[in-house]
Amino acid sequence: MCVLESSLLLSLPRALTFFSHPVGDFANGAQIMIDQFIAAGERKWLQRSGLVLSLPHGYDGQGPEHSSARIERFLQLCDDHPFIYPTPEKQARQVQDCNLQIVYPTIPSNIFHALRRQIHRDYRKPLIVTFSKNLLRHPQARSSLDEFGPDTHFQRYIAESEPEGFAAPDDVVRHILCSGQVYYTLLAEREKRGLKNVAISRIEQLSPLPYDLITPHLDRYPNATTYWVQEEPINNGAWTYVQPRIETAMRETEHHKTRRVYFAGRGPTSSVATGSKKQHQLEIEQFCDAAFDLDAHRVEFDSQCVPGFSLTLCAPWADSVCSSGLRTRRVTSKRVLPPRLLFFLAPSVGPSTL
Repeated sequence: MCVLESSLLLSLPRALTFFSHPVGDFANGAQIMIDQFIAAGERKWLQRSGLVLSLPHGYDGQGPEHSSARIERFLQLCDDHPFIYPTPEKQARQVQDCNLQIVYPTIPSNIFHALRRQIHRDYRKPLIVTFSKNLLRHPQARSSLDEFGPDTHFQRYIAESEPEGFAAPDDVVRHILCSGQVYYTLLAEREKRGLKNVAISRIEQLSPLPYDLITPHLDRYPNATTYWVQEEPINNGAWTYVQPRIETAMRETEHHKTRRVYFAGRGPTSSVATGSKKQHQLEIEQFCDAAFDLDAHRVEFDSQCVPGFSLTLCAPWADSVCSSGLRTRRVTSKRVLPPRLLFFLAPSVGPSTL
């Protein structure tokens, strides 16, 4: 089918050519076509494509064949540099210069605007829209008519809204970045725990990463530890893509230059998701515990810390380790975790020490 859509684009380059599939795992069988034609067509043959792939993605306990659109594979194909902060001129041309756009919206209006801008642009780039079936019926995942009207646009990054009673920016101790349906899981968990000092922001456009929006907003919470939280396993999802890029953005901030971004999510696995509903619920509890345990996963940097060296710990049973001036507290947990549920501190660009 990808070949058919790609051939339509050659004859109708101004059309919005749209391919949707009922399960995101379609990407498994289409990987060759995605690699050859969609991700690399412009680089190899100067043939631009405006193809839209709309793929369901979200962990709802439906098992390994109905949970993932393999978003990590699309992100791996993106050709932006993870360690070079783009200049203002480059940021203005991020989409023109990229080979793929990848979005994971959390509100209906953003899906609308992602498609609308795709057809109204005077150039063409492939667009991967991963969306959650769960959010089609979620009471909080909704948009007003005003959000579709004049002077509205696609929101690449949605910052913490800071509702009434939220802590002052200087008192926020954790800033969670996430994408997709896990946002609503985290929102419900924050409310359940009564936390007012944890900010949750959404990266709606994963690639190209909106550096111009994320970088200044990180400094709004100068005393916060930055976390990336996802429902996917650590070897799936957006983590391996966003981790070096978020740290690249942090190096351009005033308050986070020497800090790292940390991970909370499922442990590594060869199967995308569990087929057990009970295990699925347990895994949600575990990564929520990791995301909101404000005493765990804290790292302090002293003046001797060497940039580029970091520490990776297989919590909750790892002992404190010192390496290259990096000190970390022992990671603790109130419950025993199954072997596949390991929470990792973020690796840095350089060597890691276990």
